[in-house]
Amino acid sequence: MEPDEGARPLPRHRFVELPVFGNASRRAGGPVRPDEVAAELRTIAGIEKQATEQEPEVEPEAEREAEPARSTHIPALDGLRTLAVAAVLLYHAGLSRFRGGFLGVDVFFVLSGYLITGLLAREYLATGAVALRRFYHRRARRLLPALFVVLAGVCAYVVLRLPGEAAGLRSDATASVFYVTNWWFVAKGQSYFGGTGRPSLLLHLWSLAVEEQFYVVWPVFLLVALGRSSGPGERVERLRALGRAVGWATLLAACSVGLTVLLYSPWRDPSRIYYGTDTRAFELLIGVMAALLQIAREKPRERPTEQKARRIAIESASFLALAGILWAFVAVPATESGLYPVGLIAVAVASAVLIRTLVAGTAVSGLLSGRLFVWLGERSYALYLWHWPIFDVTRPGADVAWPPQTVLLVRVLLSVVFADLTYRYIETPIRHGALGRAATRAREAFDRRELGLPLATAGSALAVLAAAAMLTDTLVSTAAAHPADARAVAVDNRPAAALDGRHGDPGAAPQPEPHTAVVGDAPSYPTVMPPPPAHPPRVALIGDSQGMTLYLNRPPDTAEYLRLLDDTTEGCDFLGGRITSSAGDRRDLDAECGDTAAKWASRVRRDHADAALMMVGAWDLFDEQVDGTALPFGSAGWDAYFDSRLAAAVSTLEATGLPQLDLALLPCYRPVTTGGSAGGQWPERGDDSRVAHVNSLLAAYAQDPSHHVRAVYPPAQFCQDPTIAASRSYRWDGVHYYKPGARLYLRNAIPQILEAKTS
Repeated sequence: MEPDEGARPLPRHRFVELPVFGNASRRAGGPVRPDEVAAELRTIAGIEKQATEQEPEVEPEAEREAEPARSTHIPALDGLRTLAVAAVLLYHAGLSRFRGGFLGVDVFFVLSGYLITGLLAREYLATGAVALRRFYHRRARRLLPALFVVLAGVCAYVVLRLPGEAAGLRSDATASVFYVTNWWFVAKGQSYFGGTGRPSLLLHLWSLAVEEQFYVVWPVFLLVALGRSSGPGERVERLRALGRAVGWATLLAACSVGLTVLLYSPWRDPSRIYYGTDTRAFELLIGVMAALLQIAREKPRERPTEQKARRIAIESASFLALAGILWAFVAVPATESGLYPVGLIAVAVASAVLIRTLVAGTAVSGLLSGRLFVWLGERSYALYLWHWPIFDVTRPGADVAWPPQTVLLVRVLLSVVFADLTYRYIETPIRHGALGRAATRAREAFDRRELGLPLATAGSALAVLAAAAMLTDTLVSTAAAHPADARAVAVDNRPAAALDGRHGDPGAAPQPEPHTAVVGDAPSYPTVMPPPPAHPPRVALIGDSQGMTLYLNRPPDTAEYLRLLDDTTEGCDFLGGRITSSAGDRRDLDAECGDTAAKWASRVRRDHADAALMMVGAWDLFDEQVDGTALPFGSAGWDAYFDSRLAAAVSTLEATGLPQLDLALLPCYRPVTTGGSAGGQWPERGDDSRVAHVNSLLAAYAQDPSHHVRAVYPPAQFCQDPTIAASRSYRWDGVHYYKPGARLYLRNAIPQILEAKTS
């Protein structure tokens, strides 16, 4: 039988439990009885007022009576939060050994569903109803203060240091305030697993939006499903109602899984599934079912032999669940096709099992109850909020030039420091009723005609509101002065050196020489920068995002030689079909890109270009599947497909009357893992033999006089000079150009393009 909670003194709970991040319990170890869990969850829910929120004058007898309740907390849940948030941080840091660290969010989802449903169900079991108003008030008081502080800090940093991000941040921050960030990113097509340049500084708030939407909807749904039940003698009927709620939760979880199966395609970016509340609900609902089953089941007293067997089973389940979750953090990439939804279900179920065993008390509970685990777990909400903006403005090679190990250390230290300060001076005081006590004291002083304290309190509140209004107005003004540009995320904001060397090191002229990107003898092409022409030609850059970043980060005096035009299509070139990487990455180019060559032709015609430089290669190094036929890279079928698509693209462009078309041969790529939420590395890009094979096809096509195109050779340094080839200052991800890389490329390409134009 479940204990009668009304007959037990409720615990003195020093912290408000955050279902996903935040404070865990402080039980010293050993099994935790269900009535103790009930007491903790009810205090978290706000069914009873915390001792710390009462008036300072507390009778000694009441103080002593509340003292034993301090041991009812479960510190192992803090340890679990620490593991989950650490996995997320290491994943966002770009550590390849933690390629499944994003699954830490899934653990948070399950824990959220478990704790929120547990406190709601316990309240219903005790009273026959749920105090929704009080529940929402406590959720807001727990979640909003830290969020607003982080939003203010990010906005201030953007205004001062990254004004070009202001327009995008304005929209992202608005969505964050209303907890619809996940749907905002879905609407604007923001991928979680890839993209060019700096991701949104608030990208991580998608998960908090999912949880807050759950907090708003689920309590109401649960209350309707349970119905109101009054009277102290209806406990059995309330338990049956909780059992029926398990069925509803199971049905809703099945619908969520079904929708995930319906929407998922291994050939498309899974961000829609990853962001969606509807497609992530089953993880929250698995936590819901774990809580409801725990509360609704009535277990008779077990015999000693049964207790021993149950203890062995619980210990084994706890260890296996923890081992499985840790393995997933290390071994399961986001591109794994079996992840949606089978892998996510497995992680969610393992998380639910681990949570239940931690509550029961196991050896794993003792491990996760260590002081450091608990300390970090208490600050995990603030740590999650702060870490992503800090990581996003300290990208190695792009924002800072420190060694990767130093960058990681600085990122983690800054995140922990900011999280600790937020926890100590924002979360804890407000959670313990500091604002309410201040308002009460000010009101009492006003009643006594003492105006000093009320005026000071009102002045402080107005100062905070005025500062928020000023920051918002400044952000809006900055956004208006720097209009949103989807390509701006790829811009290198550091000073640029001119092509002619007047504003930097002139550098040596690149010399034609054989390198691993080119098959055959040393190519012959001009290398010396010519004098600026009297009428610089209008040269359209067509191709994928390589050309886009070359345009965005071009040297300031490029227009003296060429008037570059950005007619590229990010993520697309002339190839179609479905491409597959050995790392598990997949793309359906036909579905995502359509007829890219026709788009290029339309833009070239619109811009009245004198010449065009086609820059492809990032998506041309992989196995293809065309109309159901597999074409391994480098096979005769693959080469024939490549040649036919190239010829069709050239024909489409020439039909516009374009005077000159140049084919840019591929440089050597050195793909690296970028910090953040990027997806796979597409490691085939780092295979110089594949690059050379594609270059041989491009060069052979250009050598045919009937095609009227010319090959433009890349800088040899991207193959031969490791300090340049692997430098994230030249190419932040080993593929896309930053200012030093763009300068090197254009110093090599401009002599060839101008010679082709004049000839």
